[in-house]
Amino acid sequence: MTSAHAPFPAGPDAESILDQNAELGAEVLVWSMEREEFDSPDAVKRGVQRVNVAAEHAAARGMKIAYHNHFAEFSQFFGGVQAYDLLLELLDDRVLVELDAYWAVLGGADPAEILTRLGDRARFIHVKDGPAVSYSDDVMVPIGEGRIDWRTTLSVPSGLRWHIVELERLHIDTFEALRRSYDHLVGNGLSLGAR
Repeated sequence: MTSAHAPFPAGPDAESILDQNAELGAEVLVWSMEREEFDSPDAVKRGVQRVNVAAEHAAARGMKIAYHNHFAEFSQFFGGVQAYDLLLELLDDRVLVELDAYWAVLGGADPAEILTRLGDRARFIHVKDGPAVSYSDDVMVPIGEGRIDWRTTLSVPSGLRWHIVELERLHIDTFEALRRSYDHLVGNGLSLGAR
């Protein structure tokens, strides 16, 4: 198991979250902050405190935390500072990153530039494609048939270990979309396929 999307293990449910995911064999737990937690620098700081507590709890169990973005991290600025940069500055250094490149593009960011900046901290990437115009209404398409420049994004030097295809909403058969995505990614040498 590469990782698991699970709430940050902070607060009264922390031990239960860690126990469940340890039993599953998940060594990295990935989650996000809420959109409203990017409304102000103080909101970001409060949200990051929860993530950092989670990183401490996870480390005590030999596990790690990774942060998964949506679009607010990139669309919000505070005095010229992008909310994502503030987030990274405040996060515990042990917190890894799962970049959702699609939502980053929707927020106005360049995922290749972000990956270059993140270096080894970026371990996972959500690979999805589509128009990248609406968080709630976008319909995804097979990888390589939408707006995202995957050739550039997946070719920059980074710490990526896993390309995770995530097609949330489709107008075609899911398995057909996965097959076409696999063919595009592996056929163009962007991802490793089954051996």
